[in-house]
Amino acid sequence: MDAEARGIYITLLCNCWIENSIPNNPDIIEPLLNRGSTDVEHKANQWEKIRRCFYEKKGRLFHKRLEAERDKQKKFKKSQSDKGKLSGIARQKTSEPRFNRGSTDVQPDANSSIFGFQSSNEEKKIQTRQCVDWEKILEEWNIFAKEASLSLINEINEKRKARVRLLMKKPDFSFSSLFKMIRKQPFLIGDSDKGWKTNFDWVINPSNYLKIMEGQYIRKTGSTEDMTPEEFNKYQEES
Repeated sequence: MDAEARGIYITLLCNCWIENSIPNNPDIIEPLLNRGSTDVEHKANQWEKIRRCFYEKKGRLFHKRLEAERDKQKKFKKSQSDKGKLSGIARQKTSEPRFNRGSTDVQPDANSSIFGFQSSNEEKKIQTRQCVDWEKILEEWNIFAKEASLSLINEINEKRKARVRLLMKKPDFSFSSLFKMIRKQPFLIGDSDKGWKTNFDWVINPSNYLKIMEGQYIRKTGSTEDMTPEEFNKYQEES
Protein backbone atom coordinates (compact mmCIF):
# COMPACT_ATOMS: atom_id res chain seq x y z
CA MET A 1 0.00 0.00 0.00
CA ASP A 2 1.62 3.28 -1.12
CA ALA A 3 1.45 6.60 0.71
CA GLU A 4 -1.60 7.76 -1.27
CA ALA A 5 -3.53 4.57 -0.50
CA ARG A 6 -2.58 4.78 3.19
CA GLY A 7 -3.95 8.31 3.38
CA ILE A 8 -7.27 7.19 1.89
CA TYR A 9 -7.30 4.13 4.18
CA ILE A 10 -6.85 6.28 7.32
CA THR A 11 -9.61 8.64 6.17
CA LEU A 12 -11.95 5.68 5.65
CA LEU A 13 -11.05 4.32 9.09
CA CYS A 14 -12.10 7.62 10.65
CA ASN A 15 -15.41 7.52 8.78
CA CYS A 16 -15.92 3.88 9.73
CA TRP A 17 -15.38 4.68 13.42
CA ILE A 18 -17.87 7.56 13.35
CA GLU A 19 -20.51 5.86 11.19
CA ASN A 20 -19.86 2.26 12.38
CA SER A 21 -19.30 1.19 8.75
CA ILE A 22 -18.68 2.54 5.25
CA PRO A 23 -20.46 1.84 1.93
CA ASN A 24 -19.19 -1.10 -0.10
CA ASN A 25 -19.35 1.00 -3.22
CA PRO A 26 -16.36 2.88 -4.70
CA ASP A 27 -18.71 5.23 -6.59
CA ILE A 28 -20.09 6.63 -3.31
CA ILE A 29 -16.66 7.25 -1.83
CA GLU A 30 -15.03 8.22 -5.14
CA PRO A 31 -14.11 11.75 -3.90
CA LEU A 32 -11.72 10.04 -1.52
CA LEU A 33 -10.31 7.71 -4.15
CA ASN A 34 -9.48 9.92 -7.12
CA ARG A 35 -7.47 12.69 -5.44
CA GLY A 36 -7.58 14.55 -8.75
CA SER A 37 -6.70 11.46 -10.81
CA THR A 38 -8.66 10.54 -13.92
CA ASP A 39 -7.00 7.13 -14.25
CA VAL A 40 -9.88 4.67 -13.83
CA GLU A 41 -7.57 1.65 -13.55
CA HIS A 42 -5.48 3.41 -10.90
CA LYS A 43 -8.58 4.19 -8.81
CA ALA A 44 -9.80 0.59 -9.16
CA ASN A 45 -6.43 -0.74 -7.97
CA GLN A 46 -6.49 1.60 -4.99
CA TRP A 47 -9.97 0.49 -4.01
CA GLU A 48 -9.06 -3.19 -4.29
CA LYS A 49 -6.07 -2.75 -1.95
CA ILE A 50 -8.05 -0.78 0.62
CA ARG A 51 -11.17 -2.96 0.50
CA ARG A 52 -9.16 -6.02 1.63
CA CYS A 53 -8.64 -4.31 5.00
CA PHE A 54 -12.40 -4.48 5.72
CA TYR A 55 -15.05 -7.19 5.77
CA GLU A 56 -18.50 -7.03 4.21
CA LYS A 57 -21.80 -7.38 6.05
CA LYS A 58 -25.21 -6.52 4.56
CA GLY A 59 -23.75 -4.33 1.83
CA ARG A 60 -21.54 -2.33 4.24
CA LEU A 61 -17.85 -2.62 5.11
CA PHE A 62 -16.70 -3.09 8.70
CA HIS A 63 -13.23 -3.14 10.26
CA LYS A 64 -12.37 -5.96 12.70
CA ARG A 65 -10.00 -3.92 14.86
CA LEU A 66 -12.44 -1.04 15.18
CA GLU A 67 -15.25 -3.44 16.09
CA ALA A 68 -13.04 -5.00 18.79
CA GLU A 69 -12.23 -1.55 20.22
CA ARG A 70 -15.90 -0.56 20.11
CA ASP A 71 -16.87 -3.73 21.97
CA LYS A 72 -14.12 -3.13 24.51
CA GLN A 73 -15.45 0.37 25.22
CA LYS A 74 -19.01 -0.94 25.62
CA LYS A 75 -17.86 -3.56 28.14
CA PHE A 76 -15.85 -0.97 30.08
CA LYS A 77 -18.81 1.42 30.26
CA LYS A 78 -21.10 -1.39 31.43
CA SER A 79 -18.55 -2.47 34.04
CA GLN A 80 -18.27 1.07 35.39
CA SER A 81 -22.06 1.42 35.43
CA ASP A 82 -22.46 -1.85 37.36
CA LYS A 83 -19.84 -0.76 39.90
CA GLY A 84 -21.63 2.54 40.37
CA LYS A 85 -24.95 0.78 40.97
CA LEU A 86 -23.35 -1.59 43.47
CA SER A 87 -21.73 1.31 45.30
CA GLY A 88 -25.08 3.10 45.48
CA ILE A 89 -26.76 0.01 46.97
CA ALA A 90 -24.01 -0.32 49.59
CA ARG A 91 -24.29 3.37 50.57
CA GLN A 92 -28.06 3.12 50.79
CA LYS A 93 -27.84 0.10 53.08
CA THR A 94 -25.26 1.68 55.41
CA SER A 95 -26.22 5.36 55.33
CA GLU A 96 -28.25 5.51 58.55
CA PRO A 97 -29.68 3.18 61.22
CA ARG A 98 -33.42 2.61 61.43
CA PHE A 99 -35.14 3.73 64.62
CA ASN A 100 -38.63 3.05 65.85
CA ARG A 101 -40.18 6.38 66.84
CA GLY A 102 -40.89 6.56 70.51
CA SER A 103 -38.26 3.97 71.31
CA THR A 104 -34.52 4.19 71.92
CA ASP A 105 -33.99 0.71 70.49
CA VAL A 106 -32.40 0.32 67.10
CA GLN A 107 -34.59 -1.56 64.64
CA PRO A 108 -32.23 -3.24 62.18
CA ASP A 109 -33.36 -4.24 58.75
CA ALA A 110 -34.02 -7.96 58.29
CA ASN A 111 -31.10 -8.20 55.87
CA SER A 112 -28.71 -6.00 57.90
CA SER A 113 -26.57 -6.36 60.98
CA ILE A 114 -27.12 -4.26 64.10
CA PHE A 115 -27.19 -0.46 63.59
CA GLY A 116 -28.27 -1.03 59.99
CA PHE A 117 -24.79 -1.78 58.65
CA GLN A 118 -24.65 -4.39 55.94
CA SER A 119 -23.09 -7.63 57.14
CA SER A 120 -20.06 -8.86 55.24
CA ASN A 121 -21.93 -12.00 54.13
CA GLU A 122 -24.83 -9.96 52.80
CA GLU A 123 -22.46 -7.62 50.94
CA LYS A 124 -20.82 -10.65 49.38
CA LYS A 125 -24.23 -11.96 48.29
CA ILE A 126 -25.01 -8.62 46.64
CA GLN A 127 -21.66 -8.65 44.82
CA THR A 128 -22.15 -12.24 43.67
CA ARG A 129 -25.68 -11.49 42.50
CA GLN A 130 -25.16 -8.19 40.73
CA CYS A 131 -21.55 -7.46 39.77
CA VAL A 132 -19.15 -10.26 38.90
CA ASP A 133 -16.28 -9.13 36.71
CA TRP A 134 -16.06 -12.19 34.46
CA GLU A 135 -13.42 -10.59 32.25
CA LYS A 136 -11.17 -10.09 35.27
CA ILE A 137 -11.66 -13.71 36.40
CA LEU A 138 -10.80 -14.95 32.90
CA GLU A 139 -7.70 -12.73 32.84
CA GLU A 140 -6.54 -13.82 36.32
CA TRP A 141 -6.91 -17.51 35.44
CA ASN A 142 -5.00 -17.13 32.18
CA ILE A 143 -2.15 -15.28 33.92
CA PHE A 144 -1.92 -18.04 36.53
CA ALA A 145 -2.31 -20.76 33.88
CA LYS A 146 0.59 -19.36 31.85
CA GLU A 147 2.81 -19.31 34.94
CA ALA A 148 1.85 -22.90 35.84
CA SER A 149 1.75 -24.19 32.22
CA LEU A 150 -1.97 -25.02 32.46
CA SER A 151 -4.69 -24.70 29.81
CA LEU A 152 -5.95 -21.18 29.04
CA ILE A 153 -9.65 -20.40 28.63
CA ASN A 154 -11.34 -18.23 25.98
CA GLU A 155 -14.65 -17.53 27.72
CA ILE A 156 -16.65 -18.14 30.88
CA ASN A 157 -19.92 -19.63 29.69
CA GLU A 158 -23.13 -19.97 31.72
CA LYS A 159 -22.17 -23.39 33.11
CA ARG A 160 -18.86 -22.01 34.38
CA LYS A 161 -20.55 -18.91 35.78
CA ALA A 162 -22.98 -21.07 37.76
CA ARG A 163 -20.10 -23.00 39.36
CA VAL A 164 -18.10 -19.86 40.14
CA ARG A 165 -21.16 -18.30 41.79
CA LEU A 166 -21.46 -21.39 44.02
CA LEU A 167 -17.84 -20.97 45.10
CA MET A 168 -18.33 -17.25 45.74
CA LYS A 169 -20.98 -18.07 48.33
CA LYS A 170 -18.22 -19.56 50.49
CA PRO A 171 -17.11 -16.96 53.11
CA ASP A 172 -13.37 -17.28 52.47
CA PHE A 173 -13.37 -17.89 48.72
CA SER A 174 -10.95 -16.01 46.47
CA PHE A 175 -9.13 -17.02 43.33
CA SER A 176 -5.83 -15.81 44.78
CA SER A 177 -6.11 -18.27 47.70
CA LEU A 178 -7.15 -21.03 45.26
CA PHE A 179 -4.11 -20.39 43.07
CA LYS A 180 -1.88 -20.36 46.15
CA MET A 181 -3.13 -23.79 47.23
CA ILE A 182 -2.68 -25.21 43.71
CA ARG A 183 0.96 -24.05 43.73
CA LYS A 184 1.48 -25.90 47.03
CA GLN A 185 0.36 -29.16 45.39
CA PRO A 186 2.68 -29.80 42.39
CA PHE A 187 0.74 -32.94 41.54
CA LEU A 188 -2.01 -30.67 40.21
CA ILE A 189 0.30 -28.93 37.73
CA GLY A 190 1.89 -31.97 36.13
CA ASP A 191 4.49 -33.14 38.65
CA SER A 192 4.07 -36.85 37.90
CA ASP A 193 5.19 -39.32 35.25
CA LYS A 194 1.78 -39.24 33.59
CA GLY A 195 1.91 -35.47 33.56
CA TRP A 196 -1.78 -35.00 34.41
CA LYS A 197 -2.67 -31.35 34.94
CA THR A 198 -5.71 -29.64 36.35
CA ASN A 199 -7.75 -27.10 34.38
CA PHE A 200 -10.28 -24.33 35.01
CA ASP A 201 -13.38 -26.55 34.84
CA TRP A 202 -11.80 -29.11 37.18
CA VAL A 203 -10.84 -26.62 39.90
CA ILE A 204 -14.22 -24.80 39.93
CA ASN A 205 -16.04 -28.07 40.52
CA PRO A 206 -17.14 -27.60 44.17
CA SER A 207 -15.99 -31.05 45.29
CA ASN A 208 -12.58 -30.64 43.64
CA TYR A 209 -12.25 -27.11 45.03
CA LEU A 210 -12.79 -28.45 48.56
CA LYS A 211 -10.08 -31.09 48.09
CA ILE A 212 -7.64 -28.48 46.82
CA MET A 213 -8.28 -26.10 49.73
CA GLU A 214 -7.93 -28.98 52.22
CA GLY A 215 -4.57 -29.87 50.69
CA GLN A 216 -5.58 -33.41 49.77
CA TYR A 217 -3.10 -33.46 46.87
CA ILE A 218 -0.09 -32.69 49.03
CA ARG A 219 2.07 -35.82 49.03
CA LYS A 220 2.49 -37.69 52.28
CA THR A 221 5.02 -40.54 52.04
CA GLY A 222 6.02 -42.92 49.29
CA SER A 223 5.64 -42.28 45.58
CA THR A 224 2.64 -40.89 43.73
CA GLU A 225 4.14 -41.01 40.27
CA ASP A 226 1.88 -42.37 37.52
CA MET A 227 -1.27 -41.61 39.56
CA THR A 228 -4.45 -39.97 38.37
CA PRO A 229 -6.48 -37.76 40.78
CA GLU A 230 -8.76 -40.72 41.57
CA GLU A 231 -5.78 -42.98 42.32
CA PHE A 232 -4.17 -40.23 44.37
CA ASN A 233 -7.31 -39.83 46.51
CA LYS A 234 -7.37 -43.56 47.23
CA TYR A 235 -3.65 -43.49 48.06
CA GLN A 236 -4.17 -40.62 50.51
CA GLU A 237 -7.02 -42.46 52.25
CA GLU A 238 -4.92 -45.56 52.72
CA SER A 239 -1.81 -43.70 53.94
